[in-house]
Amino acid sequence: MSLSPMMAFTEKNQTEVTPRNKTIMKFFSLADKSGFVFSRLNGKCHEHLSELKTGNNAQAWEYFSPELIIVHHWAEEKMQKK
Repeated sequence: MSLSPMMAFTEKNQTEVTPRNKTIMKFFSLADKSGFVFSRLNGKCHEHLSELKTGNNAQAWEYFSPELIIVHHWAEEKMQKK
């Protein structure tokens, strides 16, 4: 799975790629490398989730965005399940 081509496509077509989208892409890339076994996620994944969760202006989840499932909520739920 590679989200980099999707990011390049959206940038090429002048579709906005937000800082939040980039952080989500980095998180999913690292999760993919661990086989989506959430118990194996490293500190960098946790940093990305923390950035998404704190919701500073650039990373905040927006109500009217394509992100229908709030990624950091979903990931936190997956990490709690064992």
